[in-house]
Amino acid sequence: MTISPVKDANEVIVGASKIARDITERKRIVAERGHSLTVNLAPEPLIVEADPVRLAQVLSNLLNNAAKFTKSGGEIRIDLEPQDAHAELKTRDMGHDVRVAFNGPSARKLMGNFVPDVALIDLGLPLMDGYQLARWLREQPQCRDIILIAQTGWGREEDRKRAREAGFDHHLVKPIDHQRLVEILADASNKKPEDVWSCQPY
Repeated sequence: MTISPVKDANEVIVGASKIARDITERKRIVAERGHSLTVNLAPEPLIVEADPVRLAQVLSNLLNNAAKFTKSGGEIRIDLEPQDAHAELKTRDMGHDVRVAFNGPSARKLMGNFVPDVALIDLGLPLMDGYQLARWLREQPQCRDIILIAQTGWGREEDRKRAREAGFDHHLVKPIDHQRLVEILADASNKKPEDVWSCQPY
């Protein structure tokens, strides 16, 4: 999410209120499973250029999955921090460190201080699509061992072939089969400690 002036601040306020309501609901779900949820917001307002509805959906999905797959009594944490000209959203659950980027250039910037074990990348990213991002990652020496998971609405064999050629290890069609994703993550965690990086279009 690139920080920039937004002409209609109401849109950001509406989006923030939707996220706040969603967090309240997720807290109820989290509490039912015996988890604790901690949300740490940035000390100063962060004005972002983003679709507030899409932003709420991304956060909702992160919390949903964290509540669903974290063992009973686990801790789920969300941190929103300013990072240069960006806002960085980090979640920690299931013992994993999760970072989120909302476009290709933001994802590349994250690589400066965080190299994940697994990256879940939407192929329809703005500014730099998922195929371009995967090829770029495979060119970086420190990123060559990352398990790349493509998520897309396209599931034809030629789509899967294109993803493989770009460097993806797995190809998941939306709506994502969460059980299959859990299997991939479990397999990855058996090989090494697992940090997860998600790149979703805002």
